[in-house]
Amino acid sequence: MKRWDCDMCNTDIEVADDYEAEICCSGYMCGCYGKPVNPVLCDKCEEQLFGKSIN
Repeated sequence: MKRWDCDMCNTDIEVADDYEAEICCSGYMCGCYGKPVNPVLCDKCEEQLFGKSIN
């Protein structure tokens, strides 16, 4: 496991060693705003988005 920041609130979390954020573009003229298409979230943010923690 390696340290990472939650993509919503920047809380320090752990992710799999092989995780790398995938970015579709720089965010210019795109709805992604340069954010990862495979975000990792802390438990609190997962609960806010989905109503429960996802494993």
